[in-house]
Amino acid sequence: MRVVSDSFISLDEIRAIPKEHYPIIMYCDGGSLFGWLIRKVDKSAASHLQILFDSDKIATQWFWYKIVDVDHLKSYNTKMIWNPEWTPEQRKAMIDLILQRLASPWWKTKYDVWGVIGKALGFEWMQSKEKDFCSEAVGRIIRLVDFEFDAWMGVNDNPTPKEINQYTKSHHPPYEVYGRYMVDD
Repeated sequence: MRVVSDSFISLDEIRAIPKEHYPIIMYCDGGSLFGWLIRKVDKSAASHLQILFDSDKIATQWFWYKIVDVDHLKSYNTKMIWNPEWTPEQRKAMIDLILQRLASPWWKTKYDVWGVIGKALGFEWMQSKEKDFCSEAVGRIIRLVDFEFDAWMGVNDNPTPKEINQYTKSHHPPYEVYGRYMVDD
């Protein structure tokens, strides 16, 4: 396994990440039409956030919150971000929250489709407090253990993937790039 860095890593290397490093935030660009629209509206390099929380398990806010395996990344250019200062107890609390949400009925974890349309049009009032964007789902997990991030979320309660990426870049350390995965034909 390579040393943690900003270098490119393979899917097998992602599967081999030590358990004590989870959860890892994944800032992704999947190339879908929906993702392309998000990138255009947000003027960002990527359009999606998800979390690697086990050797072959990624929690992602799709049309509902669900698990996908690492092979799902085959079509996503991905930047992996972690916080090496999170304690084992904090990591466990975050993973427990992910598992709790995954155990919820699908209809309680639906994607906020109208909210993303409203955000694109500048109508923030269209966003639902009961449904999430991918970035809101990831933000809820981070804010559980990072009190500075929690305060930031209090002001930025509906952040985009780009805004969370920028937050982690402006708070380095403790947030660091774990590695990157690049789609390759």
